[in-house]
Amino acid sequence: MGFNDIYDQKLINEDYQPEVKAYYFRSWNNYLMDFHYHDRVEIMYVIKGSCQIHIENYDTEKINFRKGDFILINAMVPHKLIVNGDSDCTMMNIEFVFVKKSNFLPSFREFVNNSKELEELIAAKEPFFILKDYEDVYQLLKSLVVELSSPSAEQSISASLLMYEILLRTSGAVMKRKNESPTENYVNKTKLFINLNYDKKITLKDISAYSNINEDYLNRIFKRSTGASVIEYLTGIRIQKAKMLLCNTNIPIIDISDIVGISSRQYFNQVFKKATGLSPKKFRKSFEVELFGEAQKN
Repeated sequence: MGFNDIYDQKLINEDYQPEVKAYYFRSWNNYLMDFHYHDRVEIMYVIKGSCQIHIENYDTEKINFRKGDFILINAMVPHKLIVNGDSDCTMMNIEFVFVKKSNFLPSFREFVNNSKELEELIAAKEPFFILKDYEDVYQLLKSLVVELSSPSAEQSISASLLMYEILLRTSGAVMKRKNESPTENYVNKTKLFINLNYDKKITLKDISAYSNINEDYLNRIFKRSTGASVIEYLTGIRIQKAKMLLCNTNIPIIDISDIVGISSRQYFNQVFKKATGLSPKKFRKSFEVELFGEAQKN
C-alpha cells in the first residue's frame, strides 16, 4: 500500500502529522460513479438526502447512507457512489495524507499513544468504517473547511488541530458503534435523528421509521435509557435551542418557534413556560437584565 495508508507503520514509529489535500461540498442526483480509489484517506459525510456507497470486493451489498452518516475510507480502497434518481444527496468530503511533522503540535504517533480509542482504530486495520455522527463530527468538518478556505500560518495550525479532533471523534464513533448493545444502538440513532431534524415537523412515527423499530417499543427502551419519552426528548432539544436563540439573537419570538420546529406560537409559549417557568418573552427580558447587571458591576 502507499505511504498515505493510515495503517503505515511509519506513522507509529516516526513523527508525522495529518494534512488535508482536498475538500469539497457537492450535490448529486441520479448519479452513478465508476469504481475509483485515492492515494489519500477520505471522509465522506452525508449532509442531506441519501445515497449508496459500494466498496469493491466487500462481501455486503451496497451500503445505504442517510443524513448524519459518514464513512472513513483508507487510501487505495476502491469504492463508488450511487445516487438514485428519486433522491438527492449532498455530501462533504475531505481527503488527507500524512506529512513530516513541521510545527510544535504533537505528531500523529503521540496522539495514538495517548488515545486508547485511536490506538484501537489503528489496530483494527479495517479498509473502511461506516459511522453515525454521535460525536458532532459535522460541526468540526465545517470549521475545518472555514480554516482551510483562508490560508495563513495561524489558520494552518487551527486546521491541524481540527483534523486531530476529527480523527479522535471518528475513533470515538468507531468504538461506540463497536461496543454498543442493540438497545443502545436504537437509542443513539433516535437521538441522532432528533438532533439533525428537530427544526422540522417530525413525529414519533418518523423517528421510529428512521430507527426501523416499532413506535411503542422505541418509546419504552428510550425512556428506560434516558428517563424521557422520545417526544419529551425532542421537546427538550427544541427548548434548549430556543433558549440559545433568545439569549444570543434578536430574532423575533414567533420566528424562533418556527426555527425550532414548533409552528404554533401558542403551543411554543406553553411548552417553553412549562420547561423554564417563564414565557419566552420574559425569559429573554430576564436574560437581558442579567447581562445589564453584569455590565454595571464591571
